[in-house]
Amino acid sequence: MRTQFVRYLVVGLMNAGLDFLILNSLSITFDVYAGVPIILFTAISSSVVIVHSYFWNKHWTFQTSGNQGVELPKFIAVNAGAFLINVSIVYLLTTFARPSEVGPLAWENIAKALALAVVILWNFTGFRYFVFSRPGGTE
Repeated sequence: MRTQFVRYLVVGLMNAGLDFLILNSLSITFDVYAGVPIILFTAISSSVVIVHSYFWNKHWTFQTSGNQGVELPKFIAVNAGAFLINVSIVYLLTTFARPSEVGPLAWENIAKALALAVVILWNFTGFRYFVFSRPGGTE
């Protein structure tokens, strides 16, 4: 399990970098850092990352050759929960809780980092025990 978790963290760092890059690019381009548009921006960045995550986690982290027709719907289900967690935390913190001494882009990144911390644990648990589980529970 330790090897899987380390690989999961590496994939997670790649995903986080991609997520922050897309979210920040959208926010800076449109000069929007809170409110309803942040839901759309987070949805776009998260959707790209979910696709990226599936292929890396399937083939490298958990190294499964399982039936994609079975794994993919499970993967989507776990990520639907992650998506709701991610969007909710970013939206709520950027829209209702920004401290006045923190700039909007910095606060957006702090909110995103907090959301990702929760999502990391949610996804690893869901991927390991639900999506990419193997009979007998071996690595």
